[in-house]
Amino acid sequence: MATFTGTSGDDTFTGDAGFDNASGGPGNDSLSGGGGGDNLAGGAGRDTLDGGSGDDTLFSGDRSPTFNLPYAGNPYTLPVVDTGSEVDNLTGGDGSDRIFAGYGDNVDGGPDGSFGDYLFISFQGAPSGVTADFGLASQTIGGGVITGIENVSYIQGSQFADNITARSTGVGYSDFTAVLGMGGNDTLTAGYYTGTLFGGDGDDLVDGRPSQYLDLVDGGAGNDTLYTNTNTFATADGGAGNDTIYAHGVTRGGAGNDTIAMQQTYYAGQVSGDDGDDKITAAASGNRIAGGAGADTITGDSADDFLFSGSFSADGVNPADDAGLEHDKLSGGGGNDVLAIGYGDDADGGAGTDTLRLSLAGLPQGADFDLSNLISAGSASFGGGVIQNMERLAYLGGTAFADSLRLPTQSGVTITVNAGAGNDVITAQGSAASVLGGDGDDRLVSGSGADTFDGGAGRDTIDYSAATAGVAVNLKTGVGGGGDALVSVEVAIGSAFNDTLTGGGTGASLSGGTGDDRLETGARDVATLGAGADLVYVSSASHSAAALSSVVTVTDWTSADHLQFGATTGGYFETTASGFLDAVHTAEVEEAAGYNFVAVQVGGDVFVFGEAISQRLHFDAAVRLVGATLDSVSASNVGLPGALEPALPPPLPPAAIVEPTLPAAPSAGVGGANGTISGDMDHAHLAPALDAIITAATTTFFTATIGDVSLRADGFGFSTDGAGHLNGGTATSIAYSYGASHGGPFGMSLAIPQTPMDSLAYWLATDGTQAMFGSVLSGADRIVGGAGGDLLRAFSGADLMYGGGGADTLWGGIGNDVIYAAGAPGAASGAAGATYLRGEDGDDYIIGGTAFDDINGNQGNDTASGGPGDDWVVGGKDNDLLFGDGGGDLVYGNIGADTCVGGEGADIVRGGQDNDLVFGGAGDDFVSGDKGDDTMVGGAGADIFHTFGDAGLDRVTDFSAADGDRVMLDPGTRYTLDQVGSDIVINMVGGGQMILLGVQLSALPTGWIFGA
Repeated sequence: MATFTGTSGDDTFTGDAGFDNASGGPGNDSLSGGGGGDNLAGGAGRDTLDGGSGDDTLFSGDRSPTFNLPYAGNPYTLPVVDTGSEVDNLTGGDGSDRIFAGYGDNVDGGPDGSFGDYLFISFQGAPSGVTADFGLASQTIGGGVITGIENVSYIQGSQFADNITARSTGVGYSDFTAVLGMGGNDTLTAGYYTGTLFGGDGDDLVDGRPSQYLDLVDGGAGNDTLYTNTNTFATADGGAGNDTIYAHGVTRGGAGNDTIAMQQTYYAGQVSGDDGDDKITAAASGNRIAGGAGADTITGDSADDFLFSGSFSADGVNPADDAGLEHDKLSGGGGNDVLAIGYGDDADGGAGTDTLRLSLAGLPQGADFDLSNLISAGSASFGGGVIQNMERLAYLGGTAFADSLRLPTQSGVTITVNAGAGNDVITAQGSAASVLGGDGDDRLVSGSGADTFDGGAGRDTIDYSAATAGVAVNLKTGVGGGGDALVSVEVAIGSAFNDTLTGGGTGASLSGGTGDDRLETGARDVATLGAGADLVYVSSASHSAAALSSVVTVTDWTSADHLQFGATTGGYFETTASGFLDAVHTAEVEEAAGYNFVAVQVGGDVFVFGEAISQRLHFDAAVRLVGATLDSVSASNVGLPGALEPALPPPLPPAAIVEPTLPAAPSAGVGGANGTISGDMDHAHLAPALDAIITAATTTFFTATIGDVSLRADGFGFSTDGAGHLNGGTATSIAYSYGASHGGPFGMSLAIPQTPMDSLAYWLATDGTQAMFGSVLSGADRIVGGAGGDLLRAFSGADLMYGGGGADTLWGGIGNDVIYAAGAPGAASGAAGATYLRGEDGDDYIIGGTAFDDINGNQGNDTASGGPGDDWVVGGKDNDLLFGDGGGDLVYGNIGADTCVGGEGADIVRGGQDNDLVFGGAGDDFVSGDKGDDTMVGGAGADIFHTFGDAGLDRVTDFSAADGDRVMLDPGTRYTLDQVGSDIVINMVGGGQMILLGVQLSALPTGWIFGA
C-alpha cells in the first residue's frame, strides 16, 4: 500500500500491486494506481489518472467527501465533482471503477468489472449548453471523449440549456441516477434506473417516463414541463414558475400559475397546486387535489375525487378551511366526489352523490346565511359563486366574527360545523350535526336530529326553543334533549313544553320557557322560569347559604311555581330582614327552632333557605327569588313532598291487544253428591228433621214425618227400636222437605256418599249442620237450587252449582267450582233474582243471571261473568278474568294481574293492584287501572280514563277526543303534560304516569283532562 501527496508542480506517481491513495494537488499530474483498488485524485490542473487493475476510484479534481444521493425522501448530500474546464484524462482500467469527471475530460472506463464502471460528472465548466446521452457507447463532449462507461450515477448540467439523457449501457440500479439540470432551459430525460431529476433554474423539460425507479421530478424555478412514470410512486414538484405537469403520484405545483394533468394509474396521487392560479385535472383513477392559494380551476374525472379549493390541513389528508376570496372553480365530474370550497367559489358535483365542504373563513365580517336550499339537485348562487349538483353538506366553517348560520336538512349525513371565533348562532334542523362553537359566546340551536354541541371557549347556550316536545337537558353530564351530546355548554333554553333542565352547580343558566318545567340547580346557577307552573330543585351541600355569590338565582317566580330542596319535608317559616347577612342569621335562628325552610323578604327579593339533607345543623342552600314577595311563597310551594319526574319514552305496546271472550266452563260436579236444595242450608232449616217420627222402615230405607215435615233416607243396614227411633244404618240418598208451619218451604233431594245415620243425627242435634254438609258435600258435587231464594254451600271439591232462579246466595267453598246464578246454559229454569255468588278458594268459574249479581271470586285465578243486568264482578285475590257483560256493571280485579272487561253498558271497570289489562267495552265507561302498570282500552263510547299520583305507569291505547274520551285525575293531583313522539305522557307527583298512545296534545279540546 502506497500513499502519495503531490506538490504544486507536475507530479508523477506509480503505485504498487496493493491499495494506493494518491493526491496530485496543483499542476499537471500523472498518477497510476497499478494493481489493487486505488483512490486517485488529480486536483487542479490537467491531470492524467490511470487506475490500473482493481476497483478504483478516480477524481479529476479534488476528492469528494462522503455523500448520499437523493432517493425515497431520505436526507441526501450531493457529491463534490470537477466544475472546471481543464481537460483531464481518466482511465479506469480493469475492474468496476468509479470515475468523477468534469466538462471536456477524456474518460475511459476500461474493461468491465463485475458491476461495470460508474460515472459522476459535472458540466459546470461548459461555456454553453451540453448535449449528452449516456446510452451511447462513446460520445464527445467539449472535446473530451467518454467511453467504456456502463453506468452513470450523477450528472450535473451546465448553466446553459442542456439536453441530457440519463440512460446507461449497464445495470447500475444501485445508485438510482440523480440528474441536475442547473441553470438554463434544460431537457432532461431519465434512463431506466434514474431516481431523481432536478431541472434547476430555467424553463426545463423534465421527462421521467423512461424510468422504472423514478422517485422525484423537480422543475425548480422557471416555467417547466414535467412528466412522471405510471409505474412508480414518483413525486412531481413544479417549483416556482408557471409549470405544466403530467404526473401520477404526489404532485406539487409550487408558486405560479400551473397546469397539472394527473395521469391514469393504479395509485391515486395527491396534488397540491400551491400558490398561483392553477388549472388541475384529475385522472380517471381519482385524486385528492388541493388548489392552494390563488384562483384555481380543478376538474375531477369519473372516479371518486377529493377536490379542495384551499390547502391540505396539518394532517396532509383533509382540507384546511379556505380563507381566501379568490374565485376557485371545482367540478367533480362522475363519481361520488368531495368538494371543499371557500366563500364565492364555484362547486359542481356532477354525476354521483357528491359532498360539499364549505368554509366562510375568508369573509371580513360575520356571515348570516340560511343554508336550507344550498343542497339540491339544481343550482344556488352563493357569494358570487354557483353551487350545483351537490347532494350533501358535510362540513361548514364559520368566520372569525359573529355568524348566524342555519343548517340544511338532509338524510343520512352528520354536518360538522366549526363556527370559529365570535358570538355565533348555529341552528341545526332535521339532520344530525356536530358543532364546535369556538371562541365567543355562542348560541347552539338544536334540531330534530341527535346533535353534538361543543361550545368551546366563552359562555355558550344550547337552545331547544324550536323543539316539538319537552326535553331533558343535563349540563353537568353533557346529556341533551333528543339524543344530543353537550360539551362546554353553560346555558340551557328549554322548549315550549314541559322540560327538565339541570345545571348542577356549575354557574349555569337555565331558562324553562313556557310549559311546566323542572329546573335542577346548584351553586351559582341562574334559573329563569317563564310561563307555566315550574319546579326549581336545589341540590346541595355543594355551597354555603352564607355566601351571596353561591346562591341560586331565580327570576320570573310566581305563586304557581314550586321550590324544592333535598329535604322535601319539614316546617316552613317566613319573615323579613334588612340585608342578606341579616337574613342568613334570621334563617339559622329559625332552623334551630325546628324549621327546614325559611323565606326572608330582603328589599325587592325573597331569599329562601333550605336543607339539602334533613336534620342538618345549618342551612346549606339558598335561593334568591328576584322581584318576588312573600305573598308568592308559602308552605304549599316550598319543600314539596315529591317531584315532577321528566317525561319518559312510553314503553312499546303489546303486539296485539284483543278483548277476550268468556271461555267454556271447565268440568265440575262429577262423582260427588248430586241433587237439589231449595232454601237455606243452615241449622234452623234442618233441625225440624229431629222431630220427625219414623213411620215406615226397612233395612234399605226409612221415612219419618211430623206435620208438614217429611224425611226419607235410602241406603242399607237400617234398623229401629220399635218405638219409632232409628238405631243406625248408612244413607246413600236423602229427601227432606217441610212447609210454612216450620219456616219453610224447604226441600232437599241429594244422592250422597255413604254416610252413617247416627253421624247425621249427631250433627243435627249439636247444631253441626256445616260439619254434616262438609262431610256429605266433600267431593265434586252437583247442587241445584230451587226457584226461590236459596242459600247454598258446596264446601270442598270441584263443585257445580246452579241457583235455579230467585235471589240466591251461592258459596263455592274450597276447590275449582263452576257456579251459575240460574240453571245450566240452555236449560229451562226460573228467572234468577239478585244473587250473591262467591267462589272462595280455588280457580272458580262464576256466571251471573239476568238480574243484579254480586260476584266475588275470592282466592284463586277465577273467571266470572255478570251476565245481563247491572252486576258487581270482583276477582278477589290472584289473577282473574272478569266480564261485566250486559248492563251497567262494576268490574274490579282487586289483587293480582287481572283482565277486566266491562262489556256493553256504562260500566265502571277497575284493575286494582298489580299490572292489569282493562277493557271498557261498548258504552260510556269509567276505566281505571288503579295501582300497577296497567293497559286500558276504552272501546266504543265516551269513556273516562282515571289515574292518580302513585298509580303506576298506565297506557291508554284508544283515547279518542272525537268520541268524547277524557282523563280524570284525583283531586289535588299535580301533573305535567309532555308530547313524546306521537304520544302524550301525563307525569304526576308521586311517580305515576299515564300514556295516551298515538294522541297529539295540540289536537285535544279544552277540558279533556279534569279533576285535579
